[in-house]
Amino acid sequence: MEEPRKTKEAFQIIGQMQSDGVIGKYAIGGAIAALFYLQPFATQDMDVFLVLPKPAGSEIYSLSEIYEYLEKHGSKPEGLWITIAGWPVQFIPPSSPLDQEAIDQAVQADFEGEKVWIMTAEHLTAISIETGRPKDIDRALRFVQQADLDQEKLRSILTRHGLMKKWNKFEREHLSRELRAPNQFRQRVAYRRKMAKASPESKMQIIEELREVGARARRSRRES
Repeated sequence: MEEPRKTKEAFQIIGQMQSDGVIGKYAIGGAIAALFYLQPFATQDMDVFLVLPKPAGSEIYSLSEIYEYLEKHGSKPEGLWITIAGWPVQFIPPSSPLDQEAIDQAVQADFEGEKVWIMTAEHLTAISIETGRPKDIDRALRFVQQADLDQEKLRSILTRHGLMKKWNKFEREHLSRELRAPNQFRQRVAYRRKMAKASPESKMQIIEELREVGARARRSRRES
């Protein structure tokens, strides 16, 4: 049986790690960070971006101190992830200057009274463009449709990190259709923007409901 996910508790534990000096500045990225800006959608794990230490003489990042701390507090390692309050969490070092900037310029958000550092909508959009997988392009489109992006800030980030060519291609292939979109499509976008403005707590409740529906479906398939 899948362990229930307690998002506030996971954020509390990550915040406590920072207070205890186990980690420094961090930023929630990926789908969980997108939750703060977009309408709810199903997601399975949580990405925490931070600068990880490297042992002397090694080029390999070390998770040992983080894992030791978390295991003492009841968390369980599972491959690349470690389960924190029911969430599979992956600690990810920055793989590009854009990732590092997104960590440095993360903003504090509130989730049920718990403060958590998340990447800005503009950095999340730029990272999606930089990564460029189909699911990332889809997420970038969602940001354009649903989030209140600071266009000047976004273009500054894209220019600074050499991503304007990719952005122009994205605009040609994905955004131009919005200019000729029928009313029905525009109405869907308006609804999604409205949903995107809901509180993170209410969005997470929807995500958990979607997850439970998926879990029931998987149990039914196993039993049939």
